[in-house]
Amino acid sequence: LPLFQHFINLFFIVVITSSFKFFREYLRKQALLIKVENEQLKTELALLKSQVNPHFLFNTLNNLYGLITQNQNQQASDVTLKLADLMRYLLESSKTDLVNLNKEIQFIDDYLSLEKIRLSQKTDINFTVSGMNKELFVAPLLFIPLVENAFKHGLNTILADSFAHFSLSVQGNELFFEAINSVEKSTENSEKSGTGLENLKKRLQLIYPQKHQLDIEQTSNQFKVILHIQL
Repeated sequence: LPLFQHFINLFFIVVITSSFKFFREYLRKQALLIKVENEQLKTELALLKSQVNPHFLFNTLNNLYGLITQNQNQQASDVTLKLADLMRYLLESSKTDLVNLNKEIQFIDDYLSLEKIRLSQKTDINFTVSGMNKELFVAPLLFIPLVENAFKHGLNTILADSFAHFSLSVQGNELFFEAINSVEKSTENSEKSGTGLENLKKRLQLIYPQKHQLDIEQTSNQFKVILHIQL
């Protein structure tokens, strides 16, 4: 009996020791897997973020070219200076994962000032902000695709009743960004989800999984996007 008991004790020691080794190896592999997944996530996010810059730059340079061809030299000069400020922010924001929300708001303001130069004074463009009573941080360049989309798909041509309205509101840690713009009846059935919006959807899934909602609504005369993020 003592020999049998000794055998049982030895068996449990071997089992416990082996289990500990297997568990330790499992944790090591899980940690390695998480590290690899994080590296892949960072790489994919960096790629998606880098795609914003050329897209934005192309649109702005196209605006500048239009002013030059129309011999609006003073406005072209103003756009060049404003573009330099915008590009400086693009470079700064590309180096960080989060930016101060106030800087993002200023970036949108600067971009809209360029569009106001390009478009007719009859085009109604406005941007309202509310609830900014504390310092908040957000992933950079989340809202500019929604702003660009309004002008790219809704205001390609200048109509007397054209409009693009944007709003950003903060309620606690809830952020709401709304973009609503007029659309031409001739293009109301065209594809509205371009590369900018598709890129944004992917970034939101990676940065704010289960913490965001992107709603798109379209009627015969307007296009509306609402982005909700839990910061």
